[in-house]
Order: sequence, then C-alpha cells, then structure tokens
Amino acid sequence: MLNTLLILVILGLSYVIYNLLNKVEKYEERILSKTDDVQILLLQFRNILDKMKDIDNKKIFESDDEVGVTFEMLKNLIEANENLLEQYINEDDSSSDGR
Repeated sequence: MLNTLLILVILGLSYVIYNLLNKVEKYEERILSKTDDVQILLLQFRNILDKMKDIDNKKIFESDDEVGVTFEMLKNLIEANENLLEQYINEDDSSSDGR
C-alpha cells in the first residue's frame, strides 16, 4: 500500500516537473524572440538617427530649439535602449556561463 502511494506521488511530481520544464523552455524561446525583435527595433532607430544626421549635415535642425529638442530626445531614447539591451545581453551571457 505504501509503495503504491509512493509510486503515485513520484509519478504525479514527475508530471508536474515535466510540465513546468516545458513552460520554462517555451518562455525562454519567447524571451529570445523578443530580444531579437528589440535588437531589430534598435537598429532601425539607429538608422533613423543616422539618416537625420545625414539630412542635417549643417547642424541647422539639431541646433534649432523645437526640432533640436526632438532630435535630442530621439538620440537619448536610442542610446538608453541600447544601454539596456547591452546590460540584458551581458546578464544573459554571465548567467549562461554558470550552467
């Protein structure tokens, strides 16, 4: 009787662990997918900023009050997101070394 109960508990726990492992793997794949999406988005932002700088090669718009503020906000947004992505990638690399 005790052996049967123990076997049922082990089988139940094994099933729970198997399901949790599948969920973790699915979420890891989604996170990696989202990370790739963010990298693509940041690359597009960087291209937009480079195009803006090319268009404004005489620094007329960048130094203008209203346009310059928007230009600076875009530049700060892109740099902040790049820094966050680099931190995320570095944390991910350091955590995967310990596996």
